[in-house]
Amino acid sequence: MFRVDITFADNEDFSHSFRWVDRSGSPIELGSDTLVMQVKAREKDRVPTLELRSDETGIAVVPDETHRFTISIPRGSLRAGSYVFDLLKIDQVDTRVRLAEGVITVEKGITS
Repeated sequence: MFRVDITFADNEDFSHSFRWVDRSGSPIELGSDTLVMQVKAREKDRVPTLELRSDETGIAVVPDETHRFTISIPRGSLRAGSYVFDLLKIDQVDTRVRLAEGVITVEKGITS
């Protein structure tokens, strides 16, 4: 698992690609798994403020040897403030592995 903190403004689209590798640096195949990222205002909240999924929208897995995935948060999806998130990998038998966690800080943008 890795920790990553994300900062962007509420008037911009956020998009970032990650490459998932093991400790030796070898890429880990993600193509048949579902990636789910839940964003919450507080860790104890039951309902996420935003959910991104590779089988729906918001997370794109690149189906090639790079084993990259891209997280995209559209402009206006989150209000200015601080949020927590985690990112899970769910395989075909519903085994869940937490890939990442962190804090998302959304700053107030000036230009609309």
